[in-house]
Amino acid sequence: MSNDVDYLVDLAGRWHKVEEEPYEPLPMLEPRGWRRWVVVAVLMVGAAVLVGGRWRQRRRAEN
Repeated sequence: MSNDVDYLVDLAGRWHKVEEEPYEPLPMLEPRGWRRWVVVAVLMVGAAVLVGGRWRQRRRAEN
């Protein structure tokens, strides 16, 4: 970089100005909102049901 201009040096030692690409901002991410929390809640309830069922099976086996 020289004088705020980017250059690329080839194998022969010649400098070539690198053309700047126009700045394109990243697309805005869509907020996940309530849908994400519904999915998280369903997964947590499912995990609780599985863990609770296994715990009950072990308690019954002990008795």
